[in-house]
Amino acid sequence: FSLSAQTWQWAKGGGGEGSLNNPESVVDIATDADGNVTIISPVDKTNLTIDGHPRSAWGFNQQTPNYTIAQFSCNGTYRWSKVIGSNQTSIISGIETDAQGNVYAVGKTVPDADFAGFVEPIHFDPDFVEPLTCAFGSCQTVKKSLFIIKYDKNGVFQWYHRPQADGLTDTQNAGNFSID
Repeated sequence: FSLSAQTWQWAKGGGGEGSLNNPESVVDIATDADGNVTIISPVDKTNLTIDGHPRSAWGFNQQTPNYTIAQFSCNGTYRWSKVIGSNQTSIISGIETDAQGNVYAVGKTVPDADFAGFVEPIHFDPDFVEPLTCAFGSCQTVKKSLFIIKYDKNGVFQWYHRPQADGLTDTQNAGNFSID
């Protein structure tokens, strides 16, 4: 039996076609002062769409998801979306808005290892791509894993920070996890 005092006003669909180990689902949601609803969700990389809007995914490893940040108006109209990811695991674990409607997301990315001479940088949509460090014929992404990123209320990239200290070992980095 199901019982609900509320009625549906709107629902949205999206995601990709693939074989994620974790199902596509909303993992966090925030509502701003204007009633806009912002969600984060892991998504498959193949044929990715958000509410019917085609989106580019990042990385060739189909077993690791990308994450999307998507915003809808109070009446359910699609406003904007971003896709974050690479070949390695990315996790966006929290999203918040401030009084001006700016959106803040926190998460963790695993630095990509050199795979047969190919390293995929971490993409924060096309807004920001993590630079690669190359030396002696080998490249790698940044060693830091935690991040915080800010978009304004219209989805325009504002800034991105890696709040960890420089010089972390792989073991130190592996023990980090972002929370709200």
